[in-house]
Amino acid sequence: MLLTGCALSAEQSRISWAQRQGPEITDERLQRVKLAGQMLGAQGAGLTYHVLQNGSVTAYSWPSGDVYVSSGLIDRASDAEIAAAIAHELGHLMKELPKPAAAGLGGPSALQVEMEADAYGASILQKQGLKDSLLISLLQKVADATASSQCRGDIAERIHTLEASAGR
Repeated sequence: MLLTGCALSAEQSRISWAQRQGPEITDERLQRVKLAGQMLGAQGAGLTYHVLQNGSVTAYSWPSGDVYVSSGLIDRASDAEIAAAIAHELGHLMKELPKPAAAGLGGPSALQVEMEADAYGASILQKQGLKDSLLISLLQKVADATASSQCRGDIAERIHTLEASAGR
């Protein structure tokens, strides 16, 4: 059956996605996220921060400038590590990184896209006088909270790449 006129707008897609991730919360964790954004000099950059009640250790961004951070990440991370998560998400937004290609179709892999966002995020941290090692310590916490061996392997590769680029 062909349905016409039923496509979701980008805004509707974002809202629908966020609702599936968990309820949005506005407690002190949202203030921590906003302060972390200020540490990066990102205030006034058209970003809107959200905190999702979700135990996973994740952050996401949308082309609209909406940045989502899970309560699980906030509860495990220092304020500076939250800034590192936002810096990584800014890497996705500012670099306009390509979307990962479907398997076998060519183009960047999801891992390559994440590594580019890591590199950009590390440069943002450095420009703001923050240590790029914050991104490494955050990624270690993400790996520790991840059940998938594939994801842990990808995160280990990302950490290795960041360490190599920092000359560690």
